[in-house]
Amino acid sequence: MKKLIIIVLFLLNFSCVKEKECVVIADKQEMNGGYYFFFIQNQVYSGNSSQLLQSDLNSNGYASGKVDEDIFLKNNIGDEYCF
Repeated sequence: MKKLIIIVLFLLNFSCVKEKECVVIADKQEMNGGYYFFFIQNQVYSGNSSQLLQSDLNSNGYASGKVDEDIFLKNNIGDEYCF
């Protein structure tokens, strides 16, 4: 019985792990008091692209994601950003 409980707990632990998604920052802008990263939509990899950060396409064809100021300042154009 102990082995069964250990196996179940082990499986539950791995089923709850969220896959990270990563993009390469093509541009970053501060707009209307918010901080945004822009990236090419098809560059999203390693996970489910439906989880993008408030994703939307801008007029240049880039997707964007809103981030907090600390993350915005720590990352530069060309950096890989994972969320």
